[in-house]
Amino acid sequence: MISLLKILREEIEREEENVTYKREVLNLSRDFIKQFNTKLGKRFKYETTGQVQGVDDMGEEIPFELTIRVVPNKKLEGYPYSIEAWAMTDEVEMNIEYNPLVFPAAFNDFIAEVKEGLRHEMEHIAQRQKKSKRITWVDRGDRSFYEYLLLPQEIPAYIRGLNTRAKTKRITLSQAFEEYFNDYRDSFESESEIEIVRKEWLRWAKKNLPKTKI
Repeated sequence: MISLLKILREEIEREEENVTYKREVLNLSRDFIKQFNTKLGKRFKYETTGQVQGVDDMGEEIPFELTIRVVPNKKLEGYPYSIEAWAMTDEVEMNIEYNPLVFPAAFNDFIAEVKEGLRHEMEHIAQRQKKSKRITWVDRGDRSFYEYLLLPQEIPAYIRGLNTRAKTKRITLSQAFEEYFNDYRDSFESESEIEIVRKEWLRWAKKNLPKTKI
């Protein structure tokens, strides 16, 4: 039988970790957006350091380098911006291409997705550091898009990131899921693939984010 004390301890640890992530994502995104504002329409590279606190086995800070490359493109069509991000053991990199003609109108969605990308990649850094709770890392290989979204390291990263988007935009997590599915609908082979991902993401969220408005 799992003791009430253990359940409460795990709940407190989750809350402390969530607050830490939220604070770091907010600080990093706020500083980046300030520079983005002052350099709107210009190509630039943003570099700084961040940290994921209290998630390794010793509860110590895990530092990482953050690099964001920003490229304006007035000929960008079909969408106001494109954000690609990836993480290594102690580095997060992000490439942003955007159409300056649609700003500042696109700022709200843009900020939410920058924060989403940061939270997603910070989750990957934490996954590599949690030796006692390490997630089995599976290479994408030749897997389809929907299979990639169901990899053991990607499910929590996507959901944590999309939950950050949801909170930033003050929408539910399910609404954030649907925004994502709509944005990447052409990457799926069928609606049934979307439904498989939706069900698995909802299952994980209900189990691991019990206080989240789904």
